[in-house]
Amino acid sequence: MRFMGLSGVVLFFSMISSLLAYDKPEWDIGYWWDINTEWKLDMNGEIPAELSFTENDCRFAVSSIEQRMLTHGSQSVHDAYVINSEGLLFGEGQVHVSGGPFPVTLNVRVQDTTITSQIVVSRESLGLLSWQRSFTGVLESLQGGNWEEIGEISLNFKFEWDAPFDPYRFPFEIGDSWNEVTDVFWFGEYSIAVDIFSAVQEDSGFFDEMDQLNYSIDVSNVEDVQGIPSVKIHIDYGSESFEDIWFSPVVEWNIKNYSSGYTEDGLVYITDWDYLVTDFGQTPATPEPTRTPQPPTATPTSPPPTDPPPTVTGT
Repeated sequence: MRFMGLSGVVLFFSMISSLLAYDKPEWDIGYWWDINTEWKLDMNGEIPAELSFTENDCRFAVSSIEQRMLTHGSQSVHDAYVINSEGLLFGEGQVHVSGGPFPVTLNVRVQDTTITSQIVVSRESLGLLSWQRSFTGVLESLQGGNWEEIGEISLNFKFEWDAPFDPYRFPFEIGDSWNEVTDVFWFGEYSIAVDIFSAVQEDSGFFDEMDQLNYSIDVSNVEDVQGIPSVKIHIDYGSESFEDIWFSPVVEWNIKNYSSGYTEDGLVYITDWDYLVTDFGQTPATPEPTRTPQPPTATPTSPPPTDPPPTVTGT
């Protein structure tokens, strides 16, 4: 979509956006998007924590096109795009420790550490089939004006949707609306260790949860996102939970996403999610990131497996 120059494409879509029926893009191996992400996480285990994470200029690239089988629900098989990424994550928030002489709430951070991700997207609809993220980071606490290492946090989680989470019905037009139902499976493993009061306190385990999503979709209007005309799609989950995505024909995927309001009482749960595409392209091979990352302070986790992981048994 860049052959006539970005400014020309933007002007073109600005002129005719109200008349378009938006068609589904076709991706090739090597399509890539640089994405800045912010998200909030609640952990409700034996060591509760509320953490906010940022990821800057993580490059997501279509690494393969293949058949993928889901491990939960109907365990259906799909013709899919596989999008891998690796980047840097920084986190900060609070951890609540009840052991020792008295309960205490610690202000903590996770310095730059490696995060890996794999997104699997249906070739038929661009609907989400699965999404996995994994990281291990050193926990630091602000003590006496200095940041000191107090422990470690590790999280490997995955979503699967059955049927695919599908915010589009290509070709769609402004004013279209419809309803969808899907089961979302949310599973993985976590660990957190805190060394305080001269004793290490640990919490780890598996989680395996499921929700049914009943959602309504409205293709509301065209808005400029970073100067690029994008179609705003509003998704209402009920109970004050919602998601807005901005689909851009120029970017050939969503350029922006914001979701908030999840209130389910899960063991590990993302409560807010926000991302923005800062750059994108089409190349025959995955390009290197445009910035030089700093050395992580924790041991990176292994990339998500190429084969579907086994079903996790909850605790």
